[in-house]
Amino acid sequence: MDSLAASVQAIFGLIVLFDDGGLRLATAYRWYHPKLPLSPADLMADDVLPLKPGHFPPPLVEAALLIPLYADTRQLGALILGRPINGTSYAKADLELLLDPSDRLGSAIQNARREVEYLARIASLVERNQPEINQHPLQISVKEVENALRNLTDYAYLGEHPLAKMKLVKSRLSPEVMTHLDRGKAVYRVLTEAIEKLRPEGKLPGEPPSPEWYRYLILYDAYLEDTPNRDIMARLYIRVVPE
Repeated sequence: MDSLAASVQAIFGLIVLFDDGGLRLATAYRWYHPKLPLSPADLMADDVLPLKPGHFPPPLVEAALLIPLYADTRQLGALILGRPINGTSYAKADLELLLDPSDRLGSAIQNARREVEYLARIASLVERNQPEINQHPLQISVKEVENALRNLTDYAYLGEHPLAKMKLVKSRLSPEVMTHLDRGKAVYRVLTEAIEKLRPEGKLPGEPPSPEWYRYLILYDAYLEDTPNRDIMARLYIRVVPE
């Protein structure tokens, strides 16, 4: 995000994603406001949308450009840029500089969401493949898996999480040792092993990594290394060189 906004000398930049009927600020550049006075409908667009001053309410009155982020035909959110430092609008050359990174961002976001869904399916399939009489398989939602990933090093949280009820997790525990912290550590191991299953064969390639590494690196960097979103996107997708 930093390199993308700085390349066109934007006074601020935001990546806002659609999330459960609302909006979530994924990452930002020179933006210090905790809330966004917007709804998903405010960000819907078919193409790049230049904004006039005051198009959005405060504190977004100086927003000058909205670039929708798509994966296939589905809009996932938007990139919002404040006006350039020395102007009120962006030149055509600036827009051309932004389009390719924006396309890559949409693909990156979609890949990350698909892998969270993949982990949720792993949890469900594990339960289905270990039948138990008169008991339905444990259903773990994508949102619950994502919450577990966001709290991956909080063993106390994981120990009380629905994933801790999985038979796969219980199989990692000794019958004599069954504290919630031990359950949390077992959940941690199951999730990290699931992420490792996404790792392609061979050594990690140079920078930028090849596309088959994207899904693994997004999850590994975000949840195991606690790398900020803007740094992950800069490493994998945004390769902007100012003219």
